[in-house]
Amino acid sequence: MKKILVPVDGSPESKKAAEKALELAEKYGAEITLISVVEVEPDVTFTELGVVIPVEYVGMRDSLINLKKESVEKMLDSVIDSMNGTNVKIRKLIETGYAHHE
Repeated sequence: MKKILVPVDGSPESKKAAEKALELAEKYGAEITLISVVEVEPDVTFTELGVVIPVEYVGMRDSLINLKKESVEKMLDSVIDSMNGTNVKIRKLIETGYAHHE
């Protein structure tokens, strides 16, 4: 086992999974990648009248995604900080999309 991928969403369960991954990585000399997905709202809403794009959302999409990414990055940094005192290489990966697709 050389690499361990751990999905982290900030929940207590995902933090416990990261702790377990650290134990395994120390035991087997593996690297850890913490991954979190910034969920994006759909650009369009489907109604019986057709497709509607929320006007208030059009100009704000990128700003909202960036705010979510900053929040997720802080959360991942916090998880990494809690894993201090180890020689295990820990990376973080932030994807944008839908968690069930990523």
